[in-house]
Amino acid sequence: MAQEVPELREVVFTPLMPVLASSQLFSLEQITLEWIKEQVGSQAFDLGLWTFQQGLVSRMEPHGFYLYGTVNSSDRNKTKPYTIEVALTDGDLTGVCSCSLMYDSVIATGVLPRLNSSNIPCKHLAAVLVAYTQRGTPTAETTRDPATCVCPVTRQKLLAGSQIFICQNCGTSYSPEGWEFLQEVDRGRCCNCHTAGTIQPFTLSG
Repeated sequence: MAQEVPELREVVFTPLMPVLASSQLFSLEQITLEWIKEQVGSQAFDLGLWTFQQGLVSRMEPHGFYLYGTVNSSDRNKTKPYTIEVALTDGDLTGVCSCSLMYDSVIATGVLPRLNSSNIPCKHLAAVLVAYTQRGTPTAETTRDPATCVCPVTRQKLLAGSQIFICQNCGTSYSPEGWEFLQEVDRGRCCNCHTAGTIQPFTLSG
């Protein structure tokens, strides 16, 4: 005796789709200021935004998934600009800046690393990304005051016209009190990239 097969009614089959992380993008056109901040961190973002608004980004060239840039130093005693290469790789941000100690080895291999604790995003890289989002805009208009950078040690605002101390390796900036604290408790090492001998005095221009 044949066994009856129950009839399936109103059954909807939904194909399983991979779930993408909200931070993943697949086109440079999707880049926003909020995404940049998420990728590089608030400290590098604030410094990168300030760097862009000071007109220090001298070149910004998109090519497919790649973005090439040149950023002039905020230190007037330095004439050599920084070179930046950024790309979207499998939806994540990868890149390197010539201020990084690993720049030469990265360029030699031709493979851009992801931004993480061993490849810390700097203000130059952030500035190029900001410049890309502001392309075609005569004046970069944002809701963020360029003078709202904050010392990561003392949480003091770093205001235009004041003396600050900048890590030449990663671009992290400190108030005089913050730099004094690092000298006392951590042998003058940057609390962001943990390198020594890279922090120099600088006066923020108005």
